Amino acid sequence: MQSFKLLGSVGLATLFAAYGCSSDIERTDGAGGTGGTGSTSVVVGPGPTSSVAGPMSSSSTGMASVDESSGCENAVELVVGVNSMSGVKYSAATAVLAVAEDKDYFKFTAKKGDWFSIGTEGGADGDAAVIDPVITLFTADGKTAIAEVDDSFPRVDTNAKFDFRVPADGTYCIEVQEFSTWKNVEPKKGDESLAYAAVIIPYDAENLALLKGPELDKEANDSVMTAQTMSNLNVLQSGQVAGFPFGVLDPVTDKDTFKFTTPKASLGLSMYFEPAGLLGNGSTGNIGLVNVWNATATTLIAQLDFNDATAQLQAGGGYGFSSIPVLPATTYLFEINRKVGADLGTNDFYFFRAFSSDTLNPQETDNVGNLTSAGAEPMMAQANMNDPKYTNRFIGGTAPAGDVDFWKFDAAVNEKISVACSSRRAGSGVNDFKVEILDSAQMVLQSETEKPTADIFWSDDGDTASKPGVKAKTGTYYLKVSSTTMVMGGATSSHYLCGITTQSP
Repeated sequence: MQSFKLLGSVGLATLFAAYGCSSDIERTDGAGGTGGTGSTSVVVGPGPTSSVAGPMSSSSTGMASVDESSGCENAVELVVGVNSMSGVKYSAATAVLAVAEDKDYFKFTAKKGDWFSIGTEGGADGDAAVIDPVITLFTADGKTAIAEVDDSFPRVDTNAKFDFRVPADGTYCIEVQEFSTWKNVEPKKGDESLAYAAVIIPYDAENLALLKGPELDKEANDSVMTAQTMSNLNVLQSGQVAGFPFGVLDPVTDKDTFKFTTPKASLGLSMYFEPAGLLGNGSTGNIGLVNVWNATATTLIAQLDFNDATAQLQAGGGYGFSSIPVLPATTYLFEINRKVGADLGTNDFYFFRAFSSDTLNPQETDNVGNLTSAGAEPMMAQANMNDPKYTNRFIGGTAPAGDVDFWKFDAAVNEKISVACSSRRAGSGVNDFKVEILDSAQMVLQSETEKPTADIFWSDDGDTASKPGVKAKTGTYYLKVSSTTMVMGGATSSHYLCGITTQSP
């Protein structure tokens, strides 16, 4: 995906940037904006962006190379290899997008019900010379597209990656092209340096025994009493953990429940689903309510609803909870329900990533004093390392019914203020989360109440902005967040996250 500078477009992803967390991720919104620190690919688990396969490295064996292929009818067969260090099996081939508008084609054969990670290895964020690939999965003849993905979910670099359940026995075709070709933007990139590997990693029993993170749904896990313990966790350098369950909601009465225990020092819990459908991993979806409960399922901590698109973070983006405040060394339950009234689809699979964090966005510290602008809490400004024109600020807190929080920051003449905030769409039970920008004279310059199906996103960049950015004069500005009601019978959490950026002329 084409990437703007961090918070340059203040995509919705900005509000998911955990502040200084060693298990941070980088998310990308539908407009191409980025947020977070993008610290390590292990967060999204094994696959083409992880070192467990490493088909571009010397520790792997079995590699095909293709200089040019044209169409699925001439697709190159991926060659089976084994990582000599981990023992993980994969199939891969290397290629180069050597000229503008170049496309490469690969094929593999699989059986119905097989599970795979499909992606590329070779891209890396922050280097304009590095390839930014996009993958489209076709039927063998290339006439029917099944899935199409740019980047991964959550995003960690410029590699394309998704997870897939094979719907029928047969041969499948993978098309790889550069982002500039896919989006038809100039200049079209093509160069001998744009080398990559197309990779698929089977999630079969042998590989699952070697990989840390992926975990297949095991029935019966339909209730709190039979919840499946997420035991194959990936332990991050910080001591926090990440798990990657996947499965199928079948039959139509099925629901899947997973048990997740936070490690010591945990403060936040996040959970992201890979987008379904053609502009996603090809699943026919049919996920409904997704709940996070306490260990006994007596308190609903967080909730998202795919029935009304509340769960969708942004068009073209991912789905999930972000930075739910949690307790360390505490057990929580993830409950996945089918969409109300949905018939069984042709391929109703799901993949989600759940991970703990040892930090949150800087939180409010005086929930009584910050009820007015006189007690507004200052935001910590962070220089953007990629572009000095941008200054970023991340905040968080709680906004239960009737609460008001004031924050303050300084801006200079003609700077543009951009804002991205989320509460209910980050999993909370807040019904009417409201955000306002006020100037030093307490005049409201812009305001918006979060909608269940749309984000608060003020920016002059990106086609998913709900309102334009605010042009500043020199002085102090205030961000006011508030709510009046909670969702009846909804989640008990009232957390919110915001990213605020000032952009100099």
